[in-house]
Amino acid sequence: MKKIFSILSFLAFISILALFQSCKEETTAPQNKAPEILNISGNPNTSSSNRLPYGGLITFAVTATDPDKDPLTFIWECSGGSFVDGQGTSSAKWQSPNVQTEASYAISVTASDGALTSKKTITAYVAAAIPGLNVYPSNLNFGATIDTIAIKIFNTGTGFIDWGIQNLSNWMSVSKSSGTIANPSDTSVSSSL
Repeated sequence: MKKIFSILSFLAFISILALFQSCKEETTAPQNKAPEILNISGNPNTSSSNRLPYGGLITFAVTATDPDKDPLTFIWECSGGSFVDGQGTSSAKWQSPNVQTEASYAISVTASDGALTSKKTITAYVAAAIPGLNVYPSNLNFGATIDTIAIKIFNTGTGFIDWGIQNLSNWMSVSKSSGTIANPSDTSVSSSL
């Protein structure tokens, strides 16, 4: 009887051990999930038919969430122009470059929860600079007593004007024969006999 009791005790012990093992809860660390970028917007909003003036500013804003509720940081990148404010935050101010032709630029933002990242890109459209030329006086009339005339060349538009005076005769000289004028600006040239 002692043998049967020992065997039954042993079987009961094994059964209880198996029961505890099956009830043991397996715990695993929750997996981190990447942030999700929902939207990027620009103010003002640009398109191929609504372009930002060259050198203009756009404030970009990103809307993003993290499934794990982790705090997010943001990195802004651009294919041209530069960010003048907002690195690391959900809003950044971008300045377009000075361009002589229409252009478009990729503006990207990366959201990071410290371990995983998500990236999204939007396009900014920039208008070409359009210079305007004004020369004063428009006619050179030296007359009998005038031997020097000051000429003003104005850029009344945007962008740059490259100017030059050509076909000078040997009877007339100028203080400058070429140059570049940014907007809004002017330059003076003296013309002498």
